[in-house]
Amino acid sequence: MKENNNIFKQIDTMISVIALIVLICITFIGVVFRYVLGTPFSWLEEVQLALIIWIVFCGGRYAFETNSHVAIDMIYDMFPNKGKKVLLMIIAVVVTVVLAFVCFYSIDYIKIMLQYSISTSILSIPCGVYIFQFR
Repeated sequence: MKENNNIFKQIDTMISVIALIVLICITFIGVVFRYVLGTPFSWLEEVQLALIIWIVFCGGRYAFETNSHVAIDMIYDMFPNKGKKVLLMIIAVVVTVVLAFVCFYSIDYIKIMLQYSISTSILSIPCGVYIFQFR
C-alpha cells in the first residue's frame, strides 16, 4: 500500500512540474505573439487558469508534505526547539481545518457549476471540470 501511495505522490509531483513548465512556456510564447508579432492568443488566459489550478492542487500537497509552504520564519525562529514542534503542529492543524472548510464548501459550488453548465467563454470548457477532477 505504501508503494502505491509513493507512486501517487510522484505522479502528483510530476503533474505539477509539467503544468508549471507548460504555463511558463505558453506565457512566454503569448507575450512574444502579443507584443512582438501583434497577434495575441484569445485562449491563453483560460489555459493559464486551468494550469494554475492544477499547480495549486498538485503542488499544494507536495508543499504541505515537505513543510515548504509559505511561512513566517522570523516568528518561527523566535521559539525554542520544543516551541517550534508545537508551532508546527498548530500550523498543521490550522491548515488542515482551513483546507477541510474550503473543500466542504467548494463541493456545492462545483455542483452548481456543473448543474447549470457554466463554461469558459472561449474554449467552452465546463468550469466545474477544472476542479472536479481532483475530488
